[in-house]
Amino acid sequence: MKSLLRFFPVFFLLSLLFQPVAYPSEELPLIKVGHVGHDHQIALYVAAEAGKRLKSEYGVFLKKLKDKEVYDLYDNGKAVARVLMVKVGGGSKMPAALEQKHIEVGLGGLGPTAKFIDKGAPLKVLMPLNNDGDALVVKKDMPVNSWKEFVDYIKASPRPVRIGYKAPMAVAYMILTRALTEEGIPFGQEPINAEGKPNKVVTVNLQGLKNALPSLSSGVVDAVVVNEPMVSILVHKGVGKRVADLAELPPEGKWKGHPCCVVAAHEETLKEKGSIVKSLLKVIAAGADLMKRNIKEAFEAESKWTKTPPA
Repeated sequence: MKSLLRFFPVFFLLSLLFQPVAYPSEELPLIKVGHVGHDHQIALYVAAEAGKRLKSEYGVFLKKLKDKEVYDLYDNGKAVARVLMVKVGGGSKMPAALEQKHIEVGLGGLGPTAKFIDKGAPLKVLMPLNNDGDALVVKKDMPVNSWKEFVDYIKASPRPVRIGYKAPMAVAYMILTRALTEEGIPFGQEPINAEGKPNKVVTVNLQGLKNALPSLSSGVVDAVVVNEPMVSILVHKGVGKRVADLAELPPEGKWKGHPCCVVAAHEETLKEKGSIVKSLLKVIAAGADLMKRNIKEAFEAESKWTKTPPA
């Protein structure tokens, strides 16, 4: 997608163009930050929970005013903005809220965000939040242990193999369909295509990640392409087995390190609040660094913000 070529330099341009401006607390400009509320956005949650502990090492921090909702953003000892945290839906709901200006900065999936940009939405992807983490999980009794064996299984199967995916704009689905095309495997939503020829793979929209487990365990699908933590949940529950990371799928090398969730902003926000966005990116990056160094703290923040029990 053409939009992927333009998001990595934006953060560096922001650092050159904008410097933080201090405001009295009663005059702080507001910035609305949308998040989906799942564990791909732990960096933001860790930063929010860490508070002033980020100040000495990173120079930025979030001061809590109302838990999980309102924070003051500090950069270099100065209050630069009041941050309103807004929980938005996953998939296309985040970039839709961003395009409609219900939020000004959003954390969500790269696939739907890039799709909106390619259709002309005035959004920019600023930085990746995480990469990889997508995998192919098959039912536990399927006699395959690699992508190659899975391809051979599909080609030899007397009936179409049913593969579930989270949503049409999910990165995992995009990778799967490209890989099937590379392997010369016909696929579609129905067993027979528009030309009356049989499909070897039937792709099934699971209407959300939560439906992967019941769909695989009940036999509605034979395999799923999903992201973490669902990959590990399916394996842990004994429902399926992980046979390939999607980063390994063809074309060779194309998907290695592919972003999953990203931080994006409305172009108008970048023009009007560029220095604030820069400070916000710094605090998210600080949260990501702290997360890597303190896994226990990351799990605690995830549990609180996503309402899931800590690992």
